[in-house]
Order: sequence, then C-alpha cells, then structure tokens
Amino acid sequence: RKASISRWLTSGMVLVVAVTVLLGGVPAVGIISWQLDQQVRLRVLNAQSSTQALYAAEQGNLLQLARLVSERPTLCTLLQSHDVPKLTGYLDVLRQDTSADTLAVARADGQIIASGSIELPPEVLLNRSQLPYADFIALENPSGLAIFAVSEVTSAGACRGSLTGRVVALHILDHDFMQELTRDTGLEQSLIIGEQRVATSFANVTNWTLNPDALSRVLRTRETCCTTGRNGNETYYVGLAPLMDKHGRVIALSEVALPADDIRSSVFNTLALFIGIGILAALSGSGLALVLTRRITRPLHTLSEAADRMGAGDLETPIPVTSGWIAIDRLASQLDRSRRNLRQIQQITRQEFRHIVHLLGATREGIISIDERGIITWVNSDACRLLGCDIRDLLGKHYL
Repeated sequence: RKASISRWLTSGMVLVVAVTVLLGGVPAVGIISWQLDQQVRLRVLNAQSSTQALYAAEQGNLLQLARLVSERPTLCTLLQSHDVPKLTGYLDVLRQDTSADTLAVARADGQIIASGSIELPPEVLLNRSQLPYADFIALENPSGLAIFAVSEVTSAGACRGSLTGRVVALHILDHDFMQELTRDTGLEQSLIIGEQRVATSFANVTNWTLNPDALSRVLRTRETCCTTGRNGNETYYVGLAPLMDKHGRVIALSEVALPADDIRSSVFNTLALFIGIGILAALSGSGLALVLTRRITRPLHTLSEAADRMGAGDLETPIPVTSGWIAIDRLASQLDRSRRNLRQIQQITRQEFRHIVHLLGATREGIISIDERGIITWVNSDACRLLGCDIRDLLGKHYL
C-alpha cells in the first residue's frame, strides 16, 4: 500500500527505537537474572568451600593441641606419680583458652586415666595404625558431631619409652561453633545428621524439610549441591556438602544458607529501574524521531511539490535550496539545475521544431524518418502518396 513518507519514516524510526530497547532490554534482563543466579550459587559454593576449610583448620588446631600436651614434661611427671586429681586439674588448665571441650589421657588399651567433664566415646580410643590423627565423630544422647584429635604420649619428652598412652582433645560442634562459622563466612551454618539439624546458627530454628533429591545427590556423589529452603517467611539459597571421616564415610552434612528475599528484592528493584529507564529511553527516542522526521520530510515535501510543478510544465518557478540538510539541498540544487536545463532545452527544441516544420513544409519530396534500427518513425504525405500506402501501414515497419 502506498503511504506518506513522513508517516512511514516516523513509524519506522519509532519502531527502530522500540525494537532497540526491547532487543537490548530483554536479553539484558535475562543476562542479569542468569548472572545473579550464578553469582549466588558461586557465593554459596565458595562459602561451603570456606566452611570445609574451617572444619579442616579446627581439626588441625585440635591435633596441634594434642601434640603439644603429649610432649609436655609435666604431663609425664603426673602420669608417673599416678596423681589423677592433679592430672585432671592440669588438663583443665591446659584446655582453657582453647577450642577443646575436653582433654583426656588414656592408656593404649583405651582405659581413661584422666578426663574432663565430658565422657569420651569409645571410638576415639580405638587403635589406629597412624598417630597422631584427627577426625569427625558422631555423638549420641544428645545427637551431635564432634572433632577429636589423638596423639601418643611417648612421642617426645622424658616419657619416651617409659610410658605409653594417648592424649585426646575433643571439640563438640555446637550452636556457638555454628555462630563462629557464620561470622567467618557471612552465611547461616548448620550441621545435619540423618535428617535433623543438630547444630545451627539460626536464632529461631524452623526445621525446613530437606530436599530429598539434593540430599540423595550429595550422599551419592559426595560433592556440594545447591538447593533452596524456607525458614519461616524467609527463603534461603542452600548449599549442602558431606563431612567425611578418615574411612571415607559421610558422618554429617554441612549446610550453608544465604537469605534470598533481600537479593530478590534488590534484583526486582534493579529490573524495575532498568525497565523504567528503557521506557523513558523509548519515549525520548520516539519524540526525537518525530522531530527529526518532520525536519527531514518538510523539505522533501517541498521538493515533491516542485517536481509536480515541473511535471505539469512549470519550468519557471525556482526550487529553494535552503533546507539545512546537505543531501536534500544537494538534491534540490540538482533538481533546480535540471529545471533550468529543461527550460533551455525546451526553448531550443521549440525553435528547431519551428525550423524543421518550415523546411519540411517547403519541400515537395517524399520524406521518411527512420531510427537506428531502420524502423519508420515518421512519413510525410508526399511519401505516402508516392508509395501508395496509408501512413498507418508504414509507421513501425522496417523501411525495406
């Protein structure tokens, strides 16, 4: 359908602005959402990696504590004196200002010589082929998780070769430890044994249902997995990772949780701002497109009117060359030059036509005009009379 160039140009520029905003905005929104999701997952995974490193560091601290205690000469003296109360008090003094909940000394057969207020599980005193070592252990009554470290008493000092026994340091991973992990990682921390959180940093614990698929994946692959959960009205991005003992068994699951509502609110605010800026840009671009279209089409409309006048035979009216657009002014200048040439050619043609008519009118000979292909284009009456043909039979035929 034919339409005004002004309308088409305006519509086209507005459409270009709208499409540009959409093509730039929609992918940007998708990219922002995807990048945010990736950043959240990466933060959860990094926090879980940091948590695993903190657990390993705690094992190293307990192992270092057990080694230092096992090498102290005073410990050797107290063991030789068989003074259990003094030995117990000495161990309590050494335990202070450390992360250990209890320090104990046991014989090689596992019998406790001296211990703190916390009863040690029998598993920590089992014979191991390599000493010293540190490991995780699951606790019962109440259910929980602890880190313990064992070092041989005769590893150094005056007791070498004279006494045999072990120093055991044990740290229960309780709610306070989870709070420490939260301060170090910036994410909420929990320990899961079975399907229960035995320790957590949440102030108000709501035991949200664990994602069975995520739980199964972590237990099967023994790799960190991300999921989501809700604690009351708050949504969390959750990372689950296995905590394994020296035998490769999954003792518990470490859970880190990142609040999602604030992140989503920030995302929605950002997207709303982005969409608002896009709409404002589209409206501004459309207004600018309308103004530019009018400035462009006004001189084109003037040229169109001038071309119509030339087509009607008006070769006297000059064409203005003052639009302010270089290309349009150049076109107007060429069109005005064509107008002047046509006017000059028209004058010359009229003069030559009058001259030719005068010459042909004075000649009483048969005259035939042919083109470069030999086709008859004009015949005078004398030629028709001499040839005995009607002019309609001659025009458009080859002269032969």
